[in-house]
Amino acid sequence: MKFTRFRYLLFSLLGCCLIILITACGGPSTTQNPDASLTPSSSQTPTTSTLPTKGASTDTPTTPPVTTTVPMPTTSTTCPAQGTARAAVTAPLALGTHQNLVYVVKQYQGATFLGSTLKRYDVSTGNKTEIVTVNGAVIDYPQISADGQWLLFVASVGQQHKLQMVRMDGHGLQTLYCASNMSLDNVLWSSNQKLAIFSSVNPNNNQGGLYLLNLDTGTVQLELKPANGGPPLNLERISTPVTWLDNTHIYVSFGPAPIGPIDMLGILDTSRGPNQQMSDLTTVFQDKVSQSFNYPCWDADSSYDGSTLFLNQCSGISAPNCSGDCLLGTREGPSTINTEPGTGGSQQTIFTSQTLGIAAIRAISPSTLLLQVENFSMNHQVDTSQNGLWKVNTDGTGLTRLTTEANGNPTSLCPYTQTPWSNVSRDDRLYAFETNNTGTYPYTYTLFYASLNGGSPTSFVSISDGTQLTIVGWTTM
Repeated sequence: MKFTRFRYLLFSLLGCCLIILITACGGPSTTQNPDASLTPSSSQTPTTSTLPTKGASTDTPTTPPVTTTVPMPTTSTTCPAQGTARAAVTAPLALGTHQNLVYVVKQYQGATFLGSTLKRYDVSTGNKTEIVTVNGAVIDYPQISADGQWLLFVASVGQQHKLQMVRMDGHGLQTLYCASNMSLDNVLWSSNQKLAIFSSVNPNNNQGGLYLLNLDTGTVQLELKPANGGPPLNLERISTPVTWLDNTHIYVSFGPAPIGPIDMLGILDTSRGPNQQMSDLTTVFQDKVSQSFNYPCWDADSSYDGSTLFLNQCSGISAPNCSGDCLLGTREGPSTINTEPGTGGSQQTIFTSQTLGIAAIRAISPSTLLLQVENFSMNHQVDTSQNGLWKVNTDGTGLTRLTTEANGNPTSLCPYTQTPWSNVSRDDRLYAFETNNTGTYPYTYTLFYASLNGGSPTSFVSISDGTQLTIVGWTTM
């Protein structure tokens, strides 16, 4: 989902109000200790954020920045009744001006899983702060709200999956929805923070589909039923939410299970109500058994303002090293990036590369695309010297290399969401990525950040004891 940025206006306050505000909020902010739980008292002074909020749609009115943190009301971490949800309980959090990178730690001791922690790293001070720890639970699909104040995530223990939310200061942990003996995957949060889409399916009978949760009202409904059958093979079809186009429309991809190429991208209109079927979607991309691109060499993202859809794909069986046997399991050039109107239409090629196998494409600003290049093949030798992160202008010009991947250490962007702040800081200066060496156990996970203007990346955390690290995104504190 992408997005028009909004620049906050500074509001003049009447003299008496200003005096009261200064009296109530004056004083320096408190610096947190690394790796300590962030539990400020209500008397601590937040730092006012003057950064713009990214991700609001064009019909969302601008609001002044939060200047005062309000203590959280009582929240509950117990599960609502089966098949129901509860409304989110919120209270404002005043953000600071330091760019903070949020990441998730899934901790192991040997082969024993201990639990998961959401943490944040302050790139200005180097401090690491624990936001929340869920002992014995796997945290998945974490994402940061458009205003930077909240985290939404799934915490799973066995077959019990909780959709939970917590404020960025670690307060207000709450459970919004639970799924027992059903999956709870692919969570995506709308930019107005009112809706969350997720997939939930019973693995025994394929009952379920895509569900829509209204965080304001605490209601949940089956929005899109499962789709069965279809090209290229008459297999069970998997629908996956890709990214929000705006606050009522979501790009959804389709492909055969258990593995296979994406053969359709459509738009789900949530205003049409529950129990929609695949035929109700607006198709914006379809590949009809043409085998025109390799799997998994395909990706899509929308522009900042939602007016344009970017589609990346490799050239399938016409790839120079292919002899018809590498449709699956190969990513290499030639690759193309095409554009079309955000709601579908004629395509136009803006970029072609003979050497880059593009794994991910992200619109990180109105004028810039971030590319994750990962040439690989299960069938033959490929050129891995091009692997790493690149950027290119949205008109296809100005291709620039940002990182060079070390052999055996694949590069990844945030795997959970495609919002700009998932990969790029709120001031648009920095980007983040991870590498992992999965050749020999225990694997090594390393997280980095670097300047979009170039220069060597900085590693801020690395571990090789079996613990897993994953980038979540950026906020300010």
